[in-house]
Amino acid sequence: MRRKDAGDRPRQRRIPRPAKIANLHANDMVPMSKLCATQALRAHPTTPEAAVRVFQVGLWRDACGALLLEYQLRADLTQIRLPAPGPGARADELWRHSCFEAFLAPAGAPDYHEFNFSPSHAWACYGFSDYRQRAAGAPAGQPRLYWQFGTDCLWLRAFIAPDMLPRAGADGRWQIGLAAVIENRAGGLSYWALQHAAAKPDFHLRAGFALALPAFAMPSAQP
Repeated sequence: MRRKDAGDRPRQRRIPRPAKIANLHANDMVPMSKLCATQALRAHPTTPEAAVRVFQVGLWRDACGALLLEYQLRADLTQIRLPAPGPGARADELWRHSCFEAFLAPAGAPDYHEFNFSPSHAWACYGFSDYRQRAAGAPAGQPRLYWQFGTDCLWLRAFIAPDMLPRAGADGRWQIGLAAVIENRAGGLSYWALQHAAAKPDFHLRAGFALALPAFAMPSAQP
């Protein structure tokens, strides 16, 4: 039996993934590339939730310009309240219960898009002209959502088509905020984000859009 040396480092346990990302494309195998390292979501200091062990999000893009958000939640799901499955239609106020969220803005500009994804399979997308100022209309289209539930894990892969995404900033980048609301069995809400920018949870604050990444260029038209 090998003795543990003082210099040995504990190995990190990775969240298992139920399927390869490429296999989630319906009829094709579109090449995908990862935008950045997997990002950890953290609870707001005022709303901790002991049932959550690990909460991570990965960001990918494909050759057509679509964005893939891959959420991975490891938790004691017996202590988490998840909405009952539904038809997967657009719906408002999903954030009142367990819900995964994303905010994308052109770097250096006040406007942004908000995406909500519920474990009920419902979803929402909103456009804002400035901080919490709803723009007229909503981005057209519908994301493709793939949910998978394990005994202690919950996965979401959300594909967002290019026409649902905001324009690039003047420097060609987006500012991105990733967030989630987790409801426990008692009905209490815990707020998770890459970065919390205020004493109270507020996902709309631009200081919480902690990632600055290149926006996707649309493929050029072929002659």
